[in-house]
Amino acid sequence: MQMFQTLVSGQDDWLFRSEVELATQFGPDGQGYADFGRLVRAFAAHDVQLALIYQPTRGLMHADKLNPADKRRFAYNVAAGNYAQALAQFRAGGAIVPDFTELFSQTSDPDKEFFFRRDHHWTPYGAEAAAKVVADAVKSTALYRQLPRQEFSTRRSGLIGKRGTLQMAFSRLCGVEFADQYVDEYTTEPASISSDAGGLFGDDTLPVVTLVGTSNSRSAVQLNFDGFLKQYLQTDILNVAKAGAGLDGAMLEYLPSDEFQQSPPKLLLWEVPSYYSLQDEMFYREAIPLIDNGCVGKPTEFSAQKTLQPGSNEILFNGGGQFRELNSAGLVADIQFSDPSIRELEASVWYINGRKERVHLERPAKISTQGRFVFELKSDPEWRHFKFLSLEVEMAPDYHGSTTVSAQLCQQNSVTQGGLS
Repeated sequence: MQMFQTLVSGQDDWLFRSEVELATQFGPDGQGYADFGRLVRAFAAHDVQLALIYQPTRGLMHADKLNPADKRRFAYNVAAGNYAQALAQFRAGGAIVPDFTELFSQTSDPDKEFFFRRDHHWTPYGAEAAAKVVADAVKSTALYRQLPRQEFSTRRSGLIGKRGTLQMAFSRLCGVEFADQYVDEYTTEPASISSDAGGLFGDDTLPVVTLVGTSNSRSAVQLNFDGFLKQYLQTDILNVAKAGAGLDGAMLEYLPSDEFQQSPPKLLLWEVPSYYSLQDEMFYREAIPLIDNGCVGKPTEFSAQKTLQPGSNEILFNGGGQFRELNSAGLVADIQFSDPSIRELEASVWYINGRKERVHLERPAKISTQGRFVFELKSDPEWRHFKFLSLEVEMAPDYHGSTTVSAQLCQQNSVTQGGLS
């Protein structure tokens, strides 16, 4: 309920979350855009082009459904201008960024609503409209000519009954029920076997386009965003999006996987709702070294393995007659637990000057970590020249298992080192 604390009632039984769907600020600050640029460059080093599908909010798409007083308070023009500016900033970072502002002026037809009236997901109509915009943006690039062609066709396959998330929150807060909303459901299938795709890529080869994102890209209800993308891009797509995994869960699960490491796509489509600012420093500190598969195949500065005990466990130590002048910036920690079900890491990185960073990493229940956590050490101006001393892993005081942990410290690819962008 954290994102549903304040609901605004609109016209025609619409509901809005005021804090996220009527926001007027979008995107990160300057450092966030710099980190995003590092992410784009890290993918480019592996010949992967990143496309950011930064979908507009329900307020931007359906401000006409607000009541007059709420519409005046919303400052729509400010929100639309800031959203467009965020798209331009992400585009300047090197990503393909589809321009959804072209959809803002479309009239609101009850049968062609971009979002559900009482749910934060887009409708199948909205998914199709978004897919067209994404396809147009990709087709305008030279990369599109490198994608294998395959024809897909979409058919209506039934009805979707949606008891929306805002609707459920409203019921809990106010004790009032709305009727479920029903919209057409669609299914996309290959129109025929493509000799182009089959000739260039064998049956066991993954598609060269991957979609990663939220429940808008893959949910229990068939919104068919990936299907519409296949139809309008005329190419097959590997969908690794996850419902209930937030902004980063699906991405952080996909990057260390064999699918990415052994068969990186030519085009990575990343669907992100724009109420996420993409400001989170720790996300970039995880994602960027994961693109390079952490310390796998790289010379290590230190490595060790230890059976964990309750409390603090020192795993790596820079000393004992072998002290090395290792600045924090450019270092990557790669930690592997023997228990693959572990999805939370509590660690401390100590420096020679006595400073310490506490690192807390956690994955949602739907995301597999295989017990592995990878992250950059701090690289901002204050910390970047601190000399590494040790790495500790924390276990609960009542821990009585026999889990072992191995850790490596290695140098990061110079192209994507933090603080050097």
